[in-house]
Amino acid sequence: MSSSGTPDAPGHGDEQDEELSEAQRAQLNEAAEQVAAVRAQLAAAPVELVVTNHVMGLYELAAVHLDQDAPNVGAARLAIDALGGVLDACAGRLGDAEATLVGARSQIQLAFVAVSGRAGAEPERGANEADAPAQDVPGGGEATGGGDVLEGGEAAGDDGDAS
Repeated sequence: MSSSGTPDAPGHGDEQDEELSEAQRAQLNEAAEQVAAVRAQLAAAPVELVVTNHVMGLYELAAVHLDQDAPNVGAARLAIDALGGVLDACAGRLGDAEATLVGARSQIQLAFVAVSGRAGAEPERGANEADAPAQDVPGGGEATGGGDVLEGGEAAGDDGDAS
């Protein structure tokens, strides 16, 4: 193991290898091979697809925090801000999925506004958000997705069409 707690590559850390059983060495080699295979798959994947998956993960994270019995609007705000930051930084470079992602941002912003309005209190804010107006929409852009906000904070769109 390296000082960071990850297994050393085979052939490195020979002193430690001597302390490992054959079964442990085999497990370590198998794990290293699996990591290498995953890294190769990631390197071969179109980066636009990987970024799209991460943006959708941020969308889901925000939705989960908004859909709680006691919504965590502060956590949702952070996820929506991160989603918006990635979209803004990558504008025009996300391929065919970009319009869908922009629509998803609008929908989650609408859900945020609805949920934070129902909560009747100012959304929880981190220290760096203390000066932001209470009514602003997280994630940048405009909250104009055209969909209706459903019970529980989920937004209904027009089948992902962001036009």
